[in-house]
Amino acid sequence: MDTSEVVKEFRGRHGLSQTTLSRLTGIPQPVLSMYEHGRRSPSIETLERILSVGSETVEVVPKPSRQDDRSVSKTIEIHRIVLEKFLDDPDRVLKLGRDRLRVLDQSLSKRSSPYIETWQCLLDGPRSEIVRLFLSTDEDDIELLKMSPFTTLLNDEERDEVTRRSKLRRAGTR
Repeated sequence: MDTSEVVKEFRGRHGLSQTTLSRLTGIPQPVLSMYEHGRRSPSIETLERILSVGSETVEVVPKPSRQDDRSVSKTIEIHRIVLEKFLDDPDRVLKLGRDRLRVLDQSLSKRSSPYIETWQCLLDGPRSEIVRLFLSTDEDDIELLKMSPFTTLLNDEERDEVTRRSKLRRAGTR
């Protein structure tokens, strides 16, 4: 069930208006409306705050990503293009990746630390491991690639190419 349904059903189950739930949680009513309409997703902490009003909790159940999922196919295609850049000029790409990783390390929450540490090891390790990762379709590798410091390396034309390739991948023609 997606978070918009969770919030909407919770409110209905407890007979709460958005205004009342806003008052009880301190979350502005327009934000609650955005959650319910799927225009914004609450963090786990915010969802816990909402559910605590009714003495309910959040249970997080990992769900494996599907290879036909849009974000998965885009992640794969982004890194195929980054791989082309890497093979052309590995030193430049590694430098850009390290620079971006420093920015990500400062801007992301502490929950992202394992990803940052893994990327740091990869950037400092054998180049063959980065090539392996960029070519991988393993679910764990895809999750790591979703937090990649390399996604900003693409220009507009390359992003259009990612979209084109991603559609082909999802259609099963790639």
